[in-house]
Amino acid sequence: MKRLLGILMMILTINVISFAKDNIEETDREIIPRHIHRMHKMGHHRNDPETVEARTIIEIKKLEIRKELLNENPDWEKIEKLNIEMATEEAKLRTKRMKLNFERECKH
Repeated sequence: MKRLLGILMMILTINVISFAKDNIEETDREIIPRHIHRMHKMGHHRNDPETVEARTIIEIKKLEIRKELLNENPDWEKIEKLNIEMATEEAKLRTKRMKLNFERECKH
């Protein structure tokens, strides 16, 4: 059973990593205007260490939630706490994008 759980976690981790980039780009397209998205695609936003760290934290929290859901009796309080932490990180990223957009608009 433990071996099967380990194999499932490895497969899940590989899938999360492989699809993370696509999901992040789709989310960014919904939030960021097109001209900002082009700059984002060129790497102006992704190379920021704070952004990379926040995205890493979000992905780790998602994995922890999935791991908890694999248990027979998931700890829903822990899952709620992880969701809140993820939402906080996402809000920080969104605020940072809004700040960058505002600063760019004020320059024009």
